[in-house]
Amino acid sequence: MNNILDRLNASQREAVLYNSGPLLIMAGAGSGKTRVVTYKIAYLIENGFASENEILAITFTNKAAKEMKDRVASFLNKDVSPMWIGTFHSIALRLLRRHANLVGYTNSFTIYDRDNQITLIKDILKELELDPKTYVPSYFIALISNLKMQNMDADEYESISDSYRKKTDAEVYRRYQKKMLEYDAMDFDDMICNCVRLLEENEDVRQIYQERFKYVFVDEYQDTNFMQYKMAKLFSDMYKNICVVGDADQSIYGWRGADIRNILNFEKDYKNVKTILLEQNYRSTKNILKAANKIIKNNDERKEKNLWTDNQDGDDVYCYITQSNVEESYFVAQKIKELLDEGYKESDFAILYRTNAQSRSFEDMFLKFGIKYNIVGGVKFYDRKEIKDILAYFKFLDNTNDFISLKRIINTPKRGIGDKSIESITGDMISKNISLYDALSISTNKKIKEFFEVIESIKKLKDNVTLSELYDLVLDRTDYLNALERENTVEARTRIENLDEFRSLLLDYEDNYDNITLKDFLGEISLLTDLDKTEDKGGDAVTMITMHSAKGLEYNIVFIVGMEDGLFPSERAIEEGSLEEERRLCYVALTRAMKKLFLSLAKERRVYGQSIISKPSRFIDEAEDAIKVVSYRSDKFDERPILENASLNKSVYKERGFDKTVSRFKSYVGTDTAPSDKKDIKAGDKIKHKAFGEGMVVSVNGKNLTISFPNKGIKILNIDFAPIKRID
Repeated sequence: MNNILDRLNASQREAVLYNSGPLLIMAGAGSGKTRVVTYKIAYLIENGFASENEILAITFTNKAAKEMKDRVASFLNKDVSPMWIGTFHSIALRLLRRHANLVGYTNSFTIYDRDNQITLIKDILKELELDPKTYVPSYFIALISNLKMQNMDADEYESISDSYRKKTDAEVYRRYQKKMLEYDAMDFDDMICNCVRLLEENEDVRQIYQERFKYVFVDEYQDTNFMQYKMAKLFSDMYKNICVVGDADQSIYGWRGADIRNILNFEKDYKNVKTILLEQNYRSTKNILKAANKIIKNNDERKEKNLWTDNQDGDDVYCYITQSNVEESYFVAQKIKELLDEGYKESDFAILYRTNAQSRSFEDMFLKFGIKYNIVGGVKFYDRKEIKDILAYFKFLDNTNDFISLKRIINTPKRGIGDKSIESITGDMISKNISLYDALSISTNKKIKEFFEVIESIKKLKDNVTLSELYDLVLDRTDYLNALERENTVEARTRIENLDEFRSLLLDYEDNYDNITLKDFLGEISLLTDLDKTEDKGGDAVTMITMHSAKGLEYNIVFIVGMEDGLFPSERAIEEGSLEEERRLCYVALTRAMKKLFLSLAKERRVYGQSIISKPSRFIDEAEDAIKVVSYRSDKFDERPILENASLNKSVYKERGFDKTVSRFKSYVGTDTAPSDKKDIKAGDKIKHKAFGEGMVVSVNGKNLTISFPNKGIKILNIDFAPIKRID
């Protein structure tokens, strides 16, 4: 064991050796907290302070629990299976399987997953004669979970409800809990709540476990919610030997109930607390840590600490200002190619973004550059359910014989059209020898008739509208968007963000390609997604990941993209006063980098289908001289693709870094001189755009024209590529 202690720095060693009373280990990013916790457990067992079955260690993931147990077993070279190491839920389950009768359940109670919960809530809505389109089941799952983690039952929630809707919500919650008890079932939140209730209401049971567990450990304490806080406190109240490990600067899950006050108030909740700061970072360079430290010091809700390292200074940290989100993705792809040529592997790189919707432009660009990538914590843009749904609508509008697309959309969103109804359509096709669309048109099924009328109304207009207008028609007339808005969950909002990004994609096509048709667009997308599907799924690939999902991970080279106010920090955070959590998220993102760190932003970005001028993220200013800001402009990027007569040229080209790429467009080389019919366009001129109609030039900045269109709003277009002409 002494050999193990020799591997620790002074602060780590102090944390391992302290064993009498509450201990707060405030562990900075990359400071070796996992090593400290496992060494500490091994030290306690090796030196007789506790036996294996007298230690309780609570983690946030099963993977972390297994790793901790394996490490302790390896250090001690003995079986440590009697030791209780697991997640909050697994520990709660272990207790409840023994004592469920004390909280009204049998020991063989069922655990309900999300699908089970949705089915139950649908039954309750039916009982109450509530429309599931208005009272969306997933909304109730989120609401009930939130209330349980606040230890609030239905009666208490109803007592503070000030509207008919909230009182209705309370009744759904009440019936939900009643039925869960009747069905001898618990959801994941019930497991925590019932464990707390078990210990609070049964002194004999509480005493058994308090006497048993001489030492209690809680990892990632900054991520605990109120009920998890209570659970940990109940286990440790006898000996007070509770060791919590975490970092207030990495508390980034407030949106799912985590309460940063648990770690910040630990020294108030327990007497005679020993606090140890782990500030030596073993992961990053000095320059990366300098940027992270300067940004996070702007937070008030934190315990003062300053990460430092013996690692080299490393490269300077740069933030690159690009002209658009497309050029931003080009910059990242180009930089990766350069570094690959220097000997790095694709697995050395990670792209971190605030929202999953941002991945789309990088996916497209990586495919053009032949860069392999994997998306972590999400699915690829064109594989996301909502994108597949809208593409299926597009495909069926383009080809009404596409039965696969019809099967996907006919009951999306829910319309009450089941498999038997769909079988009746195919039956009519066969018996009457008619087309799929004709079979739809003659159906006597009321729901199918309504669906056909919606499709027919859009189909009549599809050849006379732009792609984005067709998209708007589909979302509106099919009730797709309204269904997501009624759901009102984090998942639904994410889907809406992805749909907004898809609309931006359509607008990009309209801006850059003349007379593009629905068929052309679907051909383009099918080629892109075919490349996507054939991509090598091996381990040597660039990681694309949200900042939240990247917590706990590390990469040699990190790109943090979309460094713009309104995107990061998010508009919601700015409006709701959650800037400190966004700043902590920035700190987490920066400290994922080991060797090189690049930040980027776009001056112009499509947001909710509109081009907006972006403002650099305030976090860049907060870093002061630790982040050097430079403008990026590539002559190569002036080569932008256009369609010639709306027909697709599917030649393969290998110039300007686009090797291994299928080009679906004719290359257009931008020059310093605009086409003759666009020369001398100035502010105040009237123009006509092939897709947007007539508009007025508001300002001219180099080749970028800011144009106001009465029906389309403000657009920023490049004079070389926009299909415009001046009019009198």
